[in-house]
Amino acid sequence: MKIIKKILREPLFYLVSLLEVVFFMLININTNIEISDVKLKRGDKTQNITLPYLTNMEYNEVFFASFNLSVNSKSVKLNIIPDDCIQEILVNGEQFSLDGIKGLCNDRKGVNLDFSKYVQDGLNSFEIRIINSGGGPAGINVEILSNFGKLSLMHYIFVLLVFVLLFFVLRKLNLDFVEFCQSIFKLVLLFASVPLFYFIASSKFEIIPTQSIMFLTGIFFCASCIFLLNKRVSVVVFAFILTVLVPLVLVRGSLLYFKSIDYNNFLTHWVAKMRDLSIAEAMVSKIGDYNMPYLYVLMLISRFEISDLYLIKLVSISFDIVLAYYVMKIISIKFESINVQIAAFITTLCIPTVILNGAFWAQCDAIYTALAIAALYYGFTSKSIRSLIFFGLAFSVKLQTIFMAPVLLVFLFSEKIRIRHIWILLVTFLATLVPALIAGRSFMETISIYSEQTDSYPNMVLNTPNIYILLGNVKFENFNFAAIMLAGVATASLLYFLYVNRKKITMPADYVSISFTFALLMPMLLPRMHERYFFMADVLAVVLAFFNKKRWYFAPMIIMGSYMTYVRFLLGREYLIPVEYASIIMIFITLIAIKDLVERFRG
Repeated sequence: MKIIKKILREPLFYLVSLLEVVFFMLININTNIEISDVKLKRGDKTQNITLPYLTNMEYNEVFFASFNLSVNSKSVKLNIIPDDCIQEILVNGEQFSLDGIKGLCNDRKGVNLDFSKYVQDGLNSFEIRIINSGGGPAGINVEILSNFGKLSLMHYIFVLLVFVLLFFVLRKLNLDFVEFCQSIFKLVLLFASVPLFYFIASSKFEIIPTQSIMFLTGIFFCASCIFLLNKRVSVVVFAFILTVLVPLVLVRGSLLYFKSIDYNNFLTHWVAKMRDLSIAEAMVSKIGDYNMPYLYVLMLISRFEISDLYLIKLVSISFDIVLAYYVMKIISIKFESINVQIAAFITTLCIPTVILNGAFWAQCDAIYTALAIAALYYGFTSKSIRSLIFFGLAFSVKLQTIFMAPVLLVFLFSEKIRIRHIWILLVTFLATLVPALIAGRSFMETISIYSEQTDSYPNMVLNTPNIYILLGNVKFENFNFAAIMLAGVATASLLYFLYVNRKKITMPADYVSISFTFALLMPMLLPRMHERYFFMADVLAVVLAFFNKKRWYFAPMIIMGSYMTYVRFLLGREYLIPVEYASIIMIFITLIAIKDLVERFRG
């Protein structure tokens, strides 16, 4: 912070900021491109649509998508993503040649086409004929590609000048190499991320959405790098951090194109419905089965013109950073070494299920888990109010935070959390409902979302490696109550044992072991569990590996078990071993974890 204050007092710094603003204004000149009046024709019926568009159609049904493209530059490149195959494109009535072009049937990445020779200044009409050759859902999306290749020499001179002035500002402060690099990152992040996001969000600064989100994801990862470097590290460690973070950005970016079943069947339709409503109407309407905080996120996403797929994933990816940060904070309780803390941070970002959950699947488990891990950290450090606030936030995002409810009770009877503060959890949860209540949604509707969720999936197990997957196709009605009772008795018994031995629960490693065991035990015994519900156990297994070296093998075994269920659901195939075998491994680890707890406190 001292370095930043010095920089803010440096006059040259404000010249840098002014030049950057000028630069962004210049690259925006003569590159405005806007899509409007998007229509879809099926047979004799024509309707107005918004992009991206997806709906159910007959096998081999042919449909036409048309739109107007307003340009004031003859350099126009579009990424057209058809579902399934492009047959013909007309630009201002002239047929666009598709000869030798690959990717006309790529419904994931689409095909990049250069229309510069076909467009004119002003309004241009496009008509695309598409056939639903694969059956099922069909549709189209159109993305405007970047005009970076058309920037003049003046643009690059401005960029160069900005960095030259930055160099002189920082050199004037007499910083050493590491401080110099840190300061450059901080300044670039501070003054580049805000205008970049503004231009992307307002569609005035057009980049391929995938590249846009990759760039923004990179900013988040670089920001995480800066958080890591609050303490002094060696040049070697600094270089290592950058070397590891770059591929982590690229891996996540390479997965952004994938549209999962959950996205196609639920998320994108919820956002589309919200897009047609006002903010108040979207919050009042019964759209989606998530609790209100995540619906607020989807509602905000619906206000942007960027593809909702990328924004949904960006939100989850950003919480990967928060999750890794609080894992690092927990590790800092035991290890003062910044190198060990950085290792924990990076290891968390490398967990396969953490990578796939947000960047590939477009799920939000990183959000509630990050908040829950933050609650655990503040509980470990006896910060009662903060812990309860984060518990309340986590529970408001997802019901699966209930897996940590037993740990909250342990915090209470071991006096890590004060009973007189417990009301803060309830107030925090209710506070997240206030925007919806103000908009006009009934209180009973907002608090009954979780009860409706639990009734949605009358299955003993949904592709989860727990004990019930070994039972085969058993009737839910016959075993549901017994499963709930089993989970309740097991949890209550373990809690009673911990209460009796509460005076022995003193070390941070004790709380880590307890948290890990319950994160594993609850989804192991409860019915209706999805494959993602071991997500928190995956993360806490990594934390446990730092606190208990003898159980380092828990992490790779549990993560692999979860990963195999991800592959089975997302790609429809087994990976390495059947999920039933993974279940046996998970049961084995759960039993060892319980045995370790009993031996730790009984002796």
